[in-house]
Amino acid sequence: MGMAGKIKKESAYRKLQRFFQHFALPYGLIARMLINFLPTGPLVISIDRTNWKYGRKDINIFMLCANYRGIGIPILWKMLPKKGNSNTTERTELLCWFIDLFGKGRIKYLLADREFIGEDWFGFLLKERIPFYIRIKNNTLVEYSNGKIKKAYRFFADKQGGTRTGIKLGKNKLNLAGKYLGKGEYLIVATNVTVKNALAIYKERWSIEMFFSCLKTRGFRLEETHISDPGKIKKLIALLALAFLWCHRLGEEKDKEEPIKVKKHGRKANNLFRYGLDYLRKLISPFNGLLSWFRVALNLFEQNLSTMTLKIIT
Repeated sequence: MGMAGKIKKESAYRKLQRFFQHFALPYGLIARMLINFLPTGPLVISIDRTNWKYGRKDINIFMLCANYRGIGIPILWKMLPKKGNSNTTERTELLCWFIDLFGKGRIKYLLADREFIGEDWFGFLLKERIPFYIRIKNNTLVEYSNGKIKKAYRFFADKQGGTRTGIKLGKNKLNLAGKYLGKGEYLIVATNVTVKNALAIYKERWSIEMFFSCLKTRGFRLEETHISDPGKIKKLIALLALAFLWCHRLGEEKDKEEPIKVKKHGRKANNLFRYGLDYLRKLISPFNGLLSWFRVALNLFEQNLSTMTLKIIT
């Protein structure tokens, strides 16, 4: 914990407690701040959950991220008052919140895993004309063109992979792409747009998993917090989202000056977030005398916020 001046630890801790208890955050404005870091134009959107258990309390966070340079950038999130999957109402509320703030034109397409399926959910996306690529379960019942109903994996049971168009899932007509993964498992993706390259496009969903790992074990270790109140965790995520963007932007700038090392297997030693986080830790260390460089990093963050503020005003 660090605060300016000679503030005692107990006093600093109490200030943080008052912040989480009484301060109301403008989440819509924070979303605008976060999206300001991203390129203009349509964005690839991913939705997913992250959850853990603290004592008997289930912490369940439903999040919408924008894909950027291989990682998910948090934009909007809500706390689910339960364990397990979201329902159609919760999904539509989160997506409509994004649309209200930024418009449908900012959505290039939506990506989601197998738990984000359902006839009403697909119906909503079709009605709103939101392009999507969503994985479905192997045993999802689909209707063939001849009217027969079978499990989706049977389209790809020859293990060669391929595509199918105009397949009915309940009352919704969609396109399918699939392939056999081995050990009885299939990757089957449903989409309401062109099915070409659907499997490759779906792989972009991994970016939100990368963000969750940065939020938790590979970065801020969010799951180790002893906070269990949903409202307080929602505030904490807002602060961590801003910190994440700061670290990522700092990592981008540092990578231009000193590129991240590439290991023998061909992958980079760190992602941009971790590169920026490690560098920021070095800057604020009381033992290295790099205060001037820390101010440069702070200015970099403030410049983005200033640009965002001007956009909102004008």
